[in-house]
Amino acid sequence: MTRETFLAGLSEPGASQSNSIEGVTARLLRWGRIAPAGLARVEYVSSISRNAVLEVLRLEYKIQNIAFYEIELAPDTPALQHVIQLRGTLGKLPPGVVSITGLANAFPEDVPLLDSLGVLNFNRDTLVHFPLRQIWWMQSDMSDAFRLYNHDFDRFFLVRLQLLETAPSSKTPQPKSALPTSDFPAYEEAKQISDYYLERFMNALRAHRSLSELHEIFSNVIKPLSQAGLTRDEIERKDRMLGEMEKFGYDLNSYCEEELKLEDAEHVSGLAALRS
Repeated sequence: MTRETFLAGLSEPGASQSNSIEGVTARLLRWGRIAPAGLARVEYVSSISRNAVLEVLRLEYKIQNIAFYEIELAPDTPALQHVIQLRGTLGKLPPGVVSITGLANAFPEDVPLLDSLGVLNFNRDTLVHFPLRQIWWMQSDMSDAFRLYNHDFDRFFLVRLQLLETAPSSKTPQPKSALPTSDFPAYEEAKQISDYYLERFMNALRAHRSLSELHEIFSNVIKPLSQAGLTRDEIERKDRMLGEMEKFGYDLNSYCEEELKLEDAEHVSGLAALRS
């Protein structure tokens, strides 16, 4: 398959393409390049197809000089032990992309699955805030359990994909043909990323976090909208966040001074114009 054929296939409408090996691979490659951190969940039906995606990710991320790590959870292991091991491993890794597999057989059979997932859910904040892009691979039953019973953990999955292709076809993308031509997110992806960081921004306001912390999250909220060319959404979201800061008693003059230290004068003047 040529690069042009592959990219043309990505532009075709319909869910079947986005749920294919090619579609999932392209989405993960783009996300791995543009996202500062976060979690992605891939629901899959075939381990062969999952491995086909992983094969391309390994090679493409290497070509792009993006660190790619793989963690396979040990089978029949208590959930708390997984938490401790994951926390230790993720905490030592430099920024990059991490693939996490093995959830299907990760927990002891004599412990109810919901109890094991509850341990993950209780310890979620110790697993999700590393400067890494984490890809969690789940088969359908595990993915359903996360959605239904692990609401707090599940909301951290910024990207949610389904890999429905059951086996690699002759069209499986080869290295250097799987990369989309643009690093900019599409409309739906940009809104999803922005919504995720907006929720974090509101939580930071409620916790009365520092201006520097708010600035970092603020930037992550508007960046994908700017990249996708969603100017109206970007302006509306900026205005909303600044208004929320006022409600929580933050001094916007101090915030603009903080921005002056961290960003260029052009961006600061744009924020000031929003409040005039």
